[in-house]
Amino acid sequence: MHDASIAAPYRETRSLAEIPSYGIAVVMCSMTVLAYLILSEDCRHWFVLPVLLCGIIVGVDAVEWARGRMDVFDPVGLLGTFGLHFFFMSPLMQVSNDFWVSSWLPITSALPDWRPWVGMMAILNACGLIAYQFVMRTVSRRPAQRVAHRQYRLDHNSFPIILAAAAALAACLQLWIYYRFGGVVGYVTAVEELKSEAFAGWGRICLISESLPLLLVMGFAIYGRRNPLARSWVVLAVLGIAFLLLTLLCSGLRGCRSNTIWTLFWAVGLIHFWVRPISKKVVCAGLIFLMLFMYGYGFYKWGGRAGVASMMDSSARAEWVNETNRSAMRTLTFDMGRCGVQSYVLYHLVNSNDYEYALGRTYFGAVSLVIPKAVWQDRPPNKRREGTELFFGRGSHVPHEFEITWIYGLAGETMLNFGPFAVPFAFIVLGAVTGFTRRLLYSVEAGDVRVLFLPFLVSICFITLAWDLDNVIVFTMKNGAFAATIVLLGTKVHVTSPAEPNTKSKVCRL
Repeated sequence: MHDASIAAPYRETRSLAEIPSYGIAVVMCSMTVLAYLILSEDCRHWFVLPVLLCGIIVGVDAVEWARGRMDVFDPVGLLGTFGLHFFFMSPLMQVSNDFWVSSWLPITSALPDWRPWVGMMAILNACGLIAYQFVMRTVSRRPAQRVAHRQYRLDHNSFPIILAAAAALAACLQLWIYYRFGGVVGYVTAVEELKSEAFAGWGRICLISESLPLLLVMGFAIYGRRNPLARSWVVLAVLGIAFLLLTLLCSGLRGCRSNTIWTLFWAVGLIHFWVRPISKKVVCAGLIFLMLFMYGYGFYKWGGRAGVASMMDSSARAEWVNETNRSAMRTLTFDMGRCGVQSYVLYHLVNSNDYEYALGRTYFGAVSLVIPKAVWQDRPPNKRREGTELFFGRGSHVPHEFEITWIYGLAGETMLNFGPFAVPFAFIVLGAVTGFTRRLLYSVEAGDVRVLFLPFLVSICFITLAWDLDNVIVFTMKNGAFAATIVLLGTKVHVTSPAEPNTKSKVCRL
C-alpha cells in the first residue's frame, strides 16, 4: 500500500507564462555573455558586467513585448528590443571583432584598448536607463480626469479635398524635380557626382514632394479600412511593394536612407492602427528586411549605380567593401549603434585638457535650423564644430572643409555639452518622450486623428536615443511638418463635458 506520508511532495511545473520577464531577460543576456566569454578572448574583461546590466534593464521590456503583453507598436517594447542591440549586442560585437571607428577614419589617436572605455560608457548608460525607466513609467500613467475632453476628428467634407490637392501638388513637384534634372537618369547622375550638394536650395520643395507616398497611404488607411478587400493580405502586400517603389522614387534615389526607412515605418503603423493589426511575426520580418535594406542601400548611397552593380557580384562586392569599409559589421555597429563613437568621445574628454564643453551650444545650433538660412545667414555652428575640436584640437574646425560629421547619439551629444556625468540626466528626456507616446497610445480613441501620428511619435523615440538634436529637428520638419499641416487643416475639435458618457473604444488596450 502506498504510504502518502513518505511520498515525495507533488510540485506543479510552472508554465513559461508564469516565469517573470526579468528572469527570462537575466537568463537570456547571461547566456549570451557566457557564449562571448567562451568564444572570444577579447571579451574576457570587466566591461561585460555593465554591458550585461544594460542588456537586462532593456531586455525586460523586449521580453514583455515578445510575450504579447504590449501592443506591437508600443514604443517601450520596440525601444527595448532595439536597445538590446544598441546597449548590449553592439558592444559585444565590436569588442569580439575588434571593429572600431579608428579602422577606417583618419583619427589622430587610436585607443590601445577600447574595453575600459566601453565599460565606463556602459556604466553611464546603465544609470541613464534606470532614470529612463522611472521617468517613462511615471509619465506614461494615465492623467487624472480633466475638466473637458477633446475629440479630434477628421472633417470628411473638407479633408478629402485637402488631401487630394496636397497629393497632386506633391506629385507635380516630384515630376518637376525629375524634369529639372533631365529625367530619372540625370537625377541619379547628379546624386552620384554631387551627393547632397546636388539639392542645395531644394529643401522646401523636397519637403512637399517626398510626402507623396505617405499622403497616399493615409488616404488608403482612412477611406479604405471599411472595405473588406482593403484588409486582405494580398492587397496589403501589393500596396507595400508599390509604396516601397514610390518611396524610392521620391526620396530613396536622392540617397535619403533614413527618410525611406522611417516613411516605411510610418506606413506600416498606419495599416496597423487603421486597417488591420500587424502581428509580431510581420514586425520581426520587417526588422530583418530593415537590416538587409540598410546594408544594401549603403552600396547605392556611397557608390551609386556602380555600387549597386558591385553588390550583385560576390567578388566585386568583397572588393568594394574592402575599399570603402561599408561592411555588414559597420551597418550593425556604426549605423545601428553608438558604442564606438561614444566610447571614443568619453576617452577624449577624460584625457584632453584643450577641449571646452559646449554648454548647450550644439542644442542652440540645432534649434537655429528652424530659421531659414536666407533669414539668418550666420547661424551658429552645430555639433560638427565641437566634435572636430574635441578630436583634433581647438581651432581645427573649418566649415565644409574639415569637420567631423558623426552622429553621437543622446549620450554622446550630452557629453560634448556637459561632460560624462550628465549622461544619466539626458535619459530623462528619452523617458519623457517615450512615456508621453505610450500614454497617448493607450488613451487615444479609435478614429482620432492623433492616431495618424502615433507611428511618427514612436519613431521620434528611436531617433531621440540614437541621433542628435539637429537630426531630430530636421527629421521632424522634413517628415512630419507637411503631413501635419494637411491633417490639421482637415480636423475639427469636439469638446465634451466630463459627465457626458464616452462610448468610443481605445485604439489600443494594455
